[in-house]
Amino acid sequence: MPWKRILLEGDAALLTSTVTPVNVNLGPASIGTSTEAARADHKHSADVGSPVALDGLPSDGTSTAFCRADHKHDIGPLADDIDFNEHEADRLALDNLSAAAGYTTTKLGIIYFDTNDRHPYIYVG
Repeated sequence: MPWKRILLEGDAALLTSTVTPVNVNLGPASIGTSTEAARADHKHSADVGSPVALDGLPSDGTSTAFCRADHKHDIGPLADDIDFNEHEADRLALDNLSAAAGYTTTKLGIIYFDTNDRHPYIYVG
């Protein structure tokens, strides 16, 4: 099936717990050892870092800290317009469709919003 439904809040089962969550970072994943489930309103703290200067070389980096949504990088004004040519930044707003059959694509990661079941779907090929 090339389209996968994306679950929304309230779609998954509710769980409870008495365990305090650990900080979230980008370190190695762990299954954990707790036998308790998590409360629906539990909260993780997140390790955050500061943005580094742009040097033109792409890199995943090595920090285990997350970046904040409003972080800033020190860059000058653009010298030219950016032409994405429908790569990576295409379809930033979700298209509203009544079914995936109305959407023709081979681009992995395209997302549309199904107006019948009111859920987003992602194209996985």
